[in-house]
Amino acid sequence: MRRIECLLHPLAILCLVLPATAVHAQYPPPVRPYPIPVEPLMYVRFAGPGGARVTFYRGGIAGETFTAPFTAGFRPGYVYRMKLSGLPGRSEEFSLYPTLEVRAVLQLPPGQRAVNYPAPLVLSDDVDRVLTGALVTRVIALEDPERAVPVATKPDRPLEFQAPPGRDPVEEARERGRPFLVFRMGQRDYSPEEMAQQTVPGTVCLPGDKYLPAPQYPPYLPWTCLPLFDPLLGSRHMPEVFVKDGGDVGLRAGIDPEGKLVGLDPTDTVAKYQDSCGRPHVAVSNRVCLLVPRFIHTRGEIAPVGQVALLGPGRTTSVTGPTHGLGQRTAVDRQAKSAGPWGS
Repeated sequence: MRRIECLLHPLAILCLVLPATAVHAQYPPPVRPYPIPVEPLMYVRFAGPGGARVTFYRGGIAGETFTAPFTAGFRPGYVYRMKLSGLPGRSEEFSLYPTLEVRAVLQLPPGQRAVNYPAPLVLSDDVDRVLTGALVTRVIALEDPERAVPVATKPDRPLEFQAPPGRDPVEEARERGRPFLVFRMGQRDYSPEEMAQQTVPGTVCLPGDKYLPAPQYPPYLPWTCLPLFDPLLGSRHMPEVFVKDGGDVGLRAGIDPEGKLVGLDPTDTVAKYQDSCGRPHVAVSNRVCLLVPRFIHTRGEIAPVGQVALLGPGRTTSVTGPTHGLGQRTAVDRQAKSAGPWGS
């Protein structure tokens, strides 16, 4: 027995010294039978008139219906088709089948949850235009605070911009912030079987869900929708979620020869005071970051038959001297005609 103990003792020391990866390298990693956590997801707040219902399909022909307002989470990199019904002024059989394209997720500082800052989506604003045959596209973007419009908004009524005719609403949204969602709504109907075929199980977290199984298929949208994570520090927060206030940026604040305070930026916070000898001084506060993410909408529309006319002055006259004149009449006759699909 003593000889056996002496032989086992060096082996035990070898197992303690070698890294765990070297000892277990010949064995495959265990498969996790339990579902993964729901983060990170892009959370959307579905709002609208009372009675509006949204039905989601998660791999079967039997959908799950929820009445607005409610919040749901979506994995980035997928396109989700849902059923919209129960709209005011419409029959119970009337329904639309819009799509929601999720391109990114909200990355916040440690200690903050994205579910507390959902992106608002109003359901019934474009129904009348869709019934005329138009395809309506709404791009929900996170507004850049440095280019923000000084207009107060409500959580369920975001600021809306109209994309010019012929311009992609996604490109219009990129000039104002970071696009997150693309909502398209047309007039085509879908059967429950088609809805089930267009759904990837394990990608939608509905109200009441605490865990979400692994998706059946990988994301198929551009790779930019997959955020990068540091194994120790986590994800890098987005600069668009902060409004920087205080401090002294740009031109330095100071006092001119006339004793006036100059060099102030709209976000600066400084104090002007005099010392015991009556000499003026300027004290600068520290600069802070306020977590106030604001989502905006960029709307575009494609009609079956459309007409765009360029209007301008019909007569232009310029005078070059006291006795000489030049008159020229220019009529605008350029027209553009576009034809679009009848549904999404």
